[in-house]
Amino acid sequence: MKVSPVEGTKGRAEALKELATSLARGGEMRRAIASLDEAIALAPWLATLYCNRAHLLESLHRSEDALRDARQAVALTL
Repeated sequence: MKVSPVEGTKGRAEALKELATSLARGGEMRRAIASLDEAIALAPWLATLYCNRAHLLESLHRSEDALRDARQAVALTL
């Protein structure tokens, strides 16, 4: 079965999201954010990526960046 380019891209983005979750659990917030940055570059339509990155940014006291991502996540769900 052939996977469409969009499905393949989404799958890679989801894998990067899972990697980010694992990194964050291990306390590697900056690496987790970098993983989400890559995921967002691949699939900018996935609101959960922005939501997860907003959470990590807030944990690093980067409130303005976190708010920007939270707003983007909401905009994508409307």
